[in-house]
Amino acid sequence: MTSNTDVYYRVYINAYVGSPRDHHGIFVELEEDGSGYLYHVEGSVQTGMTYVYKPAKNPLFSVAFTAQKTIGYVRESNYGYIHDICSSIPPPAKQYDGPKRLIPKDQKLRRCQEWTQEVISALRARGVLEGAHSTSKSSTSSTSEPADGAVSPDGFWRYSRYAKDWYRIDEHGQTI
Repeated sequence: MTSNTDVYYRVYINAYVGSPRDHHGIFVELEEDGSGYLYHVEGSVQTGMTYVYKPAKNPLFSVAFTAQKTIGYVRESNYGYIHDICSSIPPPAKQYDGPKRLIPKDQKLRRCQEWTQEVISALRARGVLEGAHSTSKSSTSSTSEPADGAVSPDGFWRYSRYAKDWYRIDEHGQTI
């Protein structure tokens, strides 16, 4: 059972300018200024990719940043498992040598976006990533989302089960 004192971090898929598709990674917001940790793979289908995790400033200040989508929440007590799960998902291997395709034509290319989706599935399956999918609007209570009134680590955000989202209360007591 969750309590109103459970601390949660918001988890996102971040998109950055890329070619031929935008680059995707998982971003966990840890600080009030919007900074946190980015979990992603670097490389290409020509070279293979490597899993990387690193501290990251608020992505809104990155010139390469294009989008951010909330995918759920992680309890502070489960936050340490994210790296373990990310590192357990193999990064995409080298799939081309120049123009020569190294994998069968009927096999889809695996890039950062596919790796990111595999990690999200693993985080959900292991109960680390909680919360309804952004398109899910269930009115029933679930242990896969923060408790109503749960507080973010910075004490700035509270969770509403009714709205299925986090909100803030400003210095005048107004919800923002």
